[in-house]
Order: sequence, then structure tokens, then C-alpha cells
Amino acid sequence: MLRLPQAVRPWGLMLLMLAAATALRAALDPTLGDRAPFVTYFPLTVFLALYAGTWPAAASVALSVILSGLLFGTADALRADVTALAIYVPVNAVLIVRFGLPSLAVTIGTLGLYRGLAYVILGDQAVADFPQKFTNWGFGSIGATQIPNPMILFVVLAVASWADFRSRRREHP
Repeated sequence: MLRLPQAVRPWGLMLLMLAAATALRAALDPTLGDRAPFVTYFPLTVFLALYAGTWPAAASVALSVILSGLLFGTADALRADVTALAIYVPVNAVLIVRFGLPSLAVTIGTLGLYRGLAYVILGDQAVADFPQKFTNWGFGSIGATQIPNPMILFVVLAVASWADFRSRRREHP
């Protein structure tokens, strides 16, 4: 069995997970089209931040922007996303690092600021032309039951969190 050096493992994990997220997004492409090019990359970033560290997670954000723009989005969408990231990341970094503000408060605060700016610039028209398969998954139910489809995601995440907490408790009694 091949054993990677300790310093290389987080980066190998990042590349493996990035490939998996890209493959999953490619599988969803017939349903999503140009919409939601980052939908599979969000969980990737959270996972990498928890298990691989800050730098692999940051690198995965940059690589996912490039990959999703090249493979799943239009050129205009890629320019808009890169512009948004070029504004969002430095502003939040300065507020967190330079002024020592809590990262959660900065994230929520700037979310409100950017959403307000979007309303001023673009108006308050909602995006409502999602594909029917996509909205059925989010608002439908499992088979003929009254159990909502998002319950599947909740159960999977609950089991994964339980397993993670249990394994960490064994590592640090």
C-alpha cells in the first residue's frame, strides 16, 4: 500500500475530493445546466477546512472556481463569480485578521451587506426558473409518504456527524 508523506496527505485529499465534487457536478449537469455551478463544491470546502486544513481548503476554492467556470458555467458567470470572490475574500480577510472580528459575525454581516447591495443594483425579483426536477427534490416527499426529500440529506449528515464525533472522542478521551 502506498503511504503518502504526512505533509502531502492534505493536498492529496484535496485533489481527490475536488475530482469527486467535479464528477458529481458533471453527473448533475443534465438537470442543473448552467445553474448552480458551485453546488457540489460548497460541501467540499467545508470538509477540507475541517479535515485537511486552511490552505488546502483555500486552494480548493480557487480551483473549484476555475473548474466550474470552465466546465459548467458561461464566461459571463465565471467573470461575475471571480469578481465577487475578489471583493468578498479580501474584505472579509481584513475584517477578520486586521480588526480581529469574529469570523462568523463577519460572514453573516457581509452577507447582509452584499445582499442589500444586490437588491439595490439588481432589484428584488426572485429567481424562479429552476428546473422541475431540482425543485421537486427540494420540496417533494419520499415516495407516497409525507417524509420530505431533504430528510435524506439530514439523516446522512447526522450519521456522518455522529461517526465523526465518536471517532474524535476515541482519539482524545
